[in-house]
Amino acid sequence: MSANDRFERRLPVILDSLAPTRAPEYFDDILGQVDRTRQRPGWTFPERWLPVSALTNRLAVTPRIPMRAAIAVSLLIVGLVVGALLIAGSRQRLPAPFGPAANGQIVFIDETGAIRAGNPVDGTTSVIVGGSGNRMVITSPDGTRLAYMSVADLVVTDPQGLDPVAVASDGLLGANYLGWTPDSSRVIVGLSTGKLVAYDVATSAEPSPLLDAANVGGLHNDLADLFRPPAGDEVLELGTGPKGYGLYRRLLNGGEQIAVLTKETTSEPFSNLAGPQWSPDGSQIAFTLRPPENPDLGRAYVVNVDGRGLRRLSTFEPRIATVDEEHLVWSPDGTKVAFGKWLNDPNGDPGVRPVTIVDVASGEEHEVGLVNPNGYHGWAWSPDGKSIIEVPAAPAAGEDADQVVVIDAETGEIMRPGWTTGSAPTWQRMAP
Repeated sequence: MSANDRFERRLPVILDSLAPTRAPEYFDDILGQVDRTRQRPGWTFPERWLPVSALTNRLAVTPRIPMRAAIAVSLLIVGLVVGALLIAGSRQRLPAPFGPAANGQIVFIDETGAIRAGNPVDGTTSVIVGGSGNRMVITSPDGTRLAYMSVADLVVTDPQGLDPVAVASDGLLGANYLGWTPDSSRVIVGLSTGKLVAYDVATSAEPSPLLDAANVGGLHNDLADLFRPPAGDEVLELGTGPKGYGLYRRLLNGGEQIAVLTKETTSEPFSNLAGPQWSPDGSQIAFTLRPPENPDLGRAYVVNVDGRGLRRLSTFEPRIATVDEEHLVWSPDGTKVAFGKWLNDPNGDPGVRPVTIVDVASGEEHEVGLVNPNGYHGWAWSPDGKSIIEVPAAPAAGEDADQVVVIDAETGEIMRPGWTTGSAPTWQRMAP
């Protein structure tokens, strides 16, 4: 056994002998003194006033969120957002009742009396309302409904001819006009008496009178025939009023007539006026003014709604023939007016011209389309204002009768989809 081994064995004894006494000799005296001394009250310690949670909350560490739960919550949020966007996107956007719009389907009545919807791009059509006896079909301004006359019944459907509702059936056999109010809530019917009545398409209520003596065009069922854009709260009236014969406007719900152009308010002589049309922004009115010397002929004029700024639209002046400009229609953007033109040569037959388009600002004009000696079953602008659609009643030599023709309003290029109709077609307005 080495010296180191002997030392290690004796080490615990040595340390124990060197260690101080565990309890001092005066330990009992100290305990007795503490027992006799009064202790400090607990309320004097400020830290006792604070709740333990106030301290622990400050020191608490943000708990860890399980990764799977976080991913699930994120996916749920993304799903809700996508769902909301899909729902919003699935709602059909509606065009304004006035001004340019996108082109939808062209609806017309074929030679059998069935109502067809045609695609002007590829020329295809489909029957959406079968049978015979249908007439005067017209699309609502918002593009969501069709109204048409079926014998003596006024029928409203969706754009594809589905869900038909007979809105009225009595006393409409002689109806000669069909249109819509700007809000697409009522169908307007022109009676043989000259009165206009409005039918609410959502109820079976009795028709409400609209106008006692209507002045509406015969070639198109345009809203500008009746309602002033953009609110649609005024109408135009031709006749004798407080300032003599002329053109007046008044609020649709009543009120006094406001003179726009009468023989008392202008120095421009005229025998009568015809075909007044509101501009798409409601600031001007286009119409045909016929001179006293020849009340059967007229020129296209425009005037501000307050009666100021009267001027002739076309600057065209023939050398010999007289000119007749009728059936004025504004382009959807209000920059142009289209009308029919006849050149009356005293030494020959009336010279029928194609549809004429005149620039309102400059007076420059050009002709588009075909020469149709017997006029048209109907013609109008496309919703986007880039085309003229017409149905010649008597086409040019070599052309088929009663064919729908779509004409580029700028170039005059003619497209013939091959559709036959004996009435005015209607071009559905869509949101741009």
